[in-house]
Amino acid sequence: MNYARRKMDNTGENHLLKSKREQLILFYNMGTYTFIMDYLSGTYISQIEAIDKELARDIWIKKLEVKEIESFTIQDKEEILRDNFSNEEITPIKGMKSVWFFMVKTKSGNGYVNIIKTKL
Repeated sequence: MNYARRKMDNTGENHLLKSKREQLILFYNMGTYTFIMDYLSGTYISQIEAIDKELARDIWIKKLEVKEIESFTIQDKEEILRDNFSNEEITPIKGMKSVWFFMVKTKSGNGYVNIIKTKL
């Protein structure tokens, strides 16, 4: 409560209301993104809530449980995080709505990842 009061004192009531409005807009724009990764001999599925597919992808790789994925190491994950997907774009799937593709590269092989925005 002290933070809100200080913010209101320093910037005025309109700024505080704008901030709440922006929070509501973000809340209503939140989506559930389903990730389907084919990696070596397995398919791995998870879901992330985010405001856009790029943020969802970034959260997905940070939350990815490497111990559940055969031959995917913590070093692979750290390298992907360090690289920040700089060589990999999220590509829309032709003829589909709210479906994209990207790839993750590891020493053991490539992971082919589809993202599907699901409205729940």
